[in-house]
Amino acid sequence: GWQKLYNEIQKDELVIRSSCTSSGVTTGTCQSTENVIIPQTLVVTAETNKVVYPYKENAKILPGEVHTYTITIEFINYTDMPQNYNQGKSFYGVLGVAESGEKSILADYLIENYQTLGLTKIDQAATGNQNYATTEYRYQGKDPNNYITFNDETGVWRIIGALEVETPQTDGTYIKEYKVKIVRDSLENGKWGSVSANDWTSASLMTTFNSGDYYNRSGSYSETGLTENAKNQISSTKWYLGNAQYGVNTQKVYSSERSTSVQSGNKQTWDGKVALIYPSDYMYASSACYNDDTKKGWDTNGISPFNTDYRSETCKSTGWLLDTNQWYWAISPNNFSSDFAMVILSEGYMRSYSSYRNSGGIRPSLYLNASVNYISGSGSNSDPFIIG
Repeated sequence: GWQKLYNEIQKDELVIRSSCTSSGVTTGTCQSTENVIIPQTLVVTAETNKVVYPYKENAKILPGEVHTYTITIEFINYTDMPQNYNQGKSFYGVLGVAESGEKSILADYLIENYQTLGLTKIDQAATGNQNYATTEYRYQGKDPNNYITFNDETGVWRIIGALEVETPQTDGTYIKEYKVKIVRDSLENGKWGSVSANDWTSASLMTTFNSGDYYNRSGSYSETGLTENAKNQISSTKWYLGNAQYGVNTQKVYSSERSTSVQSGNKQTWDGKVALIYPSDYMYASSACYNDDTKKGWDTNGISPFNTDYRSETCKSTGWLLDTNQWYWAISPNNFSSDFAMVILSEGYMRSYSSYRNSGGIRPSLYLNASVNYISGSGSNSDPFIIG
């Protein structure tokens, strides 16, 4: 539209049109416009960051996409009639582009553009404590463009996906909504718990994350703990604490995490803000192996060359959540011991270690508020998603 416009041309004889071409990603709203009459007007000036008489609105331009407009302004020349009334008339103006003013909810943005942005759509049936069928949108592959700036940190947080989860309400009920789940690179090495138990609701790491030094940006987390803005962007969510199974495929691991099977005295679910990834999050991150029924989180036969589990080179080379430098903790307890929690090993497969004897990588994971907006960014390491 116009940032400034003055036009004396009479009888609708001045028109404007545009042609649009798109390069790079080409699924935005690059559309040409036909002749539109430029209104006769005294000087009008748009407000800051606005335009007047917009010719095209809500033109979506996706990350990696370029729209190029060719603008034509034409005085209509009639050959069969005099136009002396427009002799000596003048016209001038400044064309501009302004933000439409509509913000995109981050989860909606990822879902609406999941194919372009490189997410995989996965249908999940109701299972265990997750008593509703849902469709998930997850990032997969060796190095997807899923970086996000969060907690004043860039290059260390990445998006797992847009997932439908349950948000606790003050009256004790829950509402289902899509939220974006993210995970950080390892902060440091530490223990999952401090006593012989694998109930996340009483784990020392849960306390550190949700009311201790990490949550309050103090102690050893004085530089990496949560900022006040970050805490405002986090949403309390229902997490599932079912015993994760060994030697089964991705879907069965996913189901076991949400099952009612827990060690005696352990909670089945937990409402909280900051936790760890599920073992299935790791398995779903592999674009080649997540839906292969022959691929297990751990080959219980333990026979090299481990072609049937996530030590397979194909699995390791197509999963971005693998850390080849060290093993790290997951949130789930295992299904055979009351003090062992699941871990993701640097070799590519899953095991479980004593929650209070072993010290491993700590990678916080959390769900952003459903109302967090997408502002900009393509998700690459050099151009991460910016939220607000």
